[in-house]
Parts: sequence; structure tokens; C-alpha cells
Amino acid sequence: MKEALSELKAVAKDDSGLAARGVVELAERIWPVLQPIDSSSGMLGTAVRNVLTACIPIFANARLSVEDRQALLQRLFEAIQEDGVSYLAPLADAWGELCATKQIASQWADQLISTVRRTWDGGRYQGYFSGTTPCLSALLKADRHTELWELLQLCPVKMWDYAKYGFDSLLAQGKKADAIQYAEQMATGINQPIGMINEACESVLLSSGLYEEAYRKYGLEWTRRNSNLATFKALAKKYPSFDRRRILEDLIAQSPGHEGSWFATAKDIGEFDLALELAEKSPCDPKTLNRAAMKYLESNPEFATRVAQISLRWLCEGYGYEITSLDVLDAFRTCLLAGEKLGRREATLSSMRDIINGHSLDGGFVKSVLKREV
Repeated sequence: MKEALSELKAVAKDDSGLAARGVVELAERIWPVLQPIDSSSGMLGTAVRNVLTACIPIFANARLSVEDRQALLQRLFEAIQEDGVSYLAPLADAWGELCATKQIASQWADQLISTVRRTWDGGRYQGYFSGTTPCLSALLKADRHTELWELLQLCPVKMWDYAKYGFDSLLAQGKKADAIQYAEQMATGINQPIGMINEACESVLLSSGLYEEAYRKYGLEWTRRNSNLATFKALAKKYPSFDRRRILEDLIAQSPGHEGSWFATAKDIGEFDLALELAEKSPCDPKTLNRAAMKYLESNPEFATRVAQISLRWLCEGYGYEITSLDVLDAFRTCLLAGEKLGRREATLSSMRDIINGHSLDGGFVKSVLKREV
């Protein structure tokens, strides 16, 4: 999939029409090839979605005659109908964009709308139709907003997959406040992608220059990634004018009792004093602390010393996953080396003895490992 996307991007620079045909060729092959593969983990579907999403502008911006574009769209639509698990959903959802012009989009809307009406049948599902989102997307592209809203009124259930076209329709008409109100009403429904809906609302406020309102109402609460550092970076990217420390402190405030989990983020953005404060406030993984102490042993021995001491403290209190004697030795030796670089070897050794002797829970394990070292 990634190789195909690279080839399509390269070809698009010189022959956009050929690249558009390549997108269709790729789409036609996906379901027949991937059908027998177990994709229950979701990784395969994610990879396909990412690549096809990147293919949308390649096809949409291609220089094609009306006849050629219509022929390629017909092939794409047939591939979507044969797709067994909606691998091609990104293309279906962006059908209006793929049409490129209002005229082509309107023709597709005329072709699909009657079938959508029949399948929804006044609020009762009469079967699934793979052309539903292409129809809604085409109506949006063609600026046929009244028909789009009339069609949405027939939808048997509240689903953001369909309602998002109503949201975009309101935005296209300049009704930003109405769009946000509509989206927030959708968010109250059962099994709605609340995070996705709130990010859509956030983008509207950002486009209006209402950064503080967007940050407080949506950004801070709903921006989430697969790690604390990634979450911070995503939020800082959306709000570049905001103080980075303020953003981090706001995120930390949302994790009471788990402040230590933000140690690595604070350390990575250079907020060393805050990183130490967080590591001391709540449990932090000793392995993470040891790695940080080793990393800054030469460049910031003061920080390395404190971090290694905090690691020893949490080790003595029994924290950490699959802790071995090596983890204990790493904390002790790194702390001692940092103390020597600062010319405070004996004071550092004494402070470590105090840490070890001051904890009784797992202090015995730490003492047994460090008996010879101490």
C-alpha cells in the first residue's frame, strides 16, 4: 500500500491523469486481494484508510475530461459496491471531492438519491446501500443543501457518518454557530464518535480565530493520542501561540494522582524543574527515570542525580513493572556517577542511604541488591 502511494504521488507530478487511473486500479484490487486476510486487529484497515485518504487529492486534482472522470468514477463506484468490509469507505465518503465539479457531482446525486430514499423509506431501514455517503457527499458538493437536509430527515437513526454532511452543509452556507449546535446535539446520541464530533467543532472555532474558546471547550479535553508526549505535541501544534508550559500544566491537571506519567513529556520539552516535581509527586516508572538519568549524566548531572534518587525511592516503595536487580543497580550507579561529576560523592552516597533506610516496604529487596555497592 505504501509503495503504491509513493508511485502514485511520483506519477501525479508529471501525469495527473495517469495517477488518477492508478488510484482506480489500486481501489479495484484492494478487496479481491485482502478478502482472505484476517484483519481483526484493525491494523490492515488503518493502513488502507491512511493510503486511500492520501489518494483523494491525487484523483480530485487530476486534469481529466468530463468523460474520462465519469468513466473512472463509474469504475470506482463498482469497486465500492463489491467491497465486502468497507475498505474503500474513504473514497465513498469523499465522493463529491472526487467529482471535482458541481456538474459531475449533481449528476451522481441524481443517479443515487432515489435509491437512498427507498432504503431509508421514511425512517425505516430497507437494506444497506453503499451509495448513501457518495450521494450525500455529491449533494454537498453540488450545493444542493435543501435536498441534502430533506434526505437527512429520512435517516432512521442518528449517525455522525451521515450527519457530518449536514454539519458541512451548514458550514458551506456560513452558518458556523448552527453547525456547532447541530454537532453538539449529535454528540448526545448513543454510540456517537464524540471525540471526532468535538474535534470538528474545535476546527470551526479555530477557523474563526476563537482560539481560547476552542482550547477550553474542545481542544484540551478531546485531543488525545497514543502517548502523553504525542497528545502534548498535537495540542501544541494546534495552538502554536499558546505557552507550551501552560498547555502541559493544563494536561497534567486533568490527571490527578498520575502526575508522574507526564515526567517524560516535561523532560523532553526541556522543563526539567517541572519534570522533577512530577516524578516526586506521584509514582513514576523507575525504568523511565533510569533512562532519563543516564541520558543527562554528562549534560545535566544535577538533574541526573535527582532523577536517579527519585528512581531509588519508587523502587524502595515497590513500584515498577518486572523490576530486576539491574534496574536497582542502574539507579544507584548513575546517581553515584552524577554525584561524582558534581564533586559531591559522599553527600550523594549518604542521601541514597537515607532513601533506602527510610522505606520498609520493598527496601529489603533494594538493600539486598545494593549491599556490596553501599
